Amino acid sequence: MRISLPSTIIALIASACSAISPNPGDLAVNSGLSVFPNIGVTLGGSQVMSRTADRVYTVDLQGHYQPWDDELLADDGNPAAGSVSQIELGGSRRWSVDEHREWRLATGLTWFRAGEFPNIVQDQGDYFGIYGSWGLMTTISERLSIGPTIGLIIAGRETTGLNDLHFIPRITYTLRWSL
Repeated sequence: MRISLPSTIIALIASACSAISPNPGDLAVNSGLSVFPNIGVTLGGSQVMSRTADRVYTVDLQGHYQPWDDELLADDGNPAAGSVSQIELGGSRRWSVDEHREWRLATGLTWFRAGEFPNIVQDQGDYFGIYGSWGLMTTISERLSIGPTIGLIIAGRETTGLNDLHFIPRITYTLRWSL
């Protein structure tokens, strides 16, 4: 019987997270729409590491895949951009606004690959950097939340590093399911 590497990694992460967090709702998965530098989808998860009466601290892993150029929204005369793939690893702090809404502040490290004719960064290749984001999640049921997040990525190209930094905005709209 052959087991694929991705399924093995997912199984190991799931078992590690269940060992870390036996409390219901401490593990969450999310997905949604991701915009800038292109248009695409996001998929990720978070694990609660610390919880107080009014604050929650999590470790987050997020992936973005943006295959569609923003020419769908506004034609700027440039060739259609190639896809952008991105991974983020970081942490977040969440706190309640009221019983149905919570703020989320996140930061961490990021890597992304820009395809042919990329938007904003202008050069195809791999980029490393940091990100920060601010969002508002609204509870729609006991386990489901939905909401927008705005963020900023500061990244340098693998070959030039800090000599050529790029500032990239991003907007996401996600649905979070707490397990």
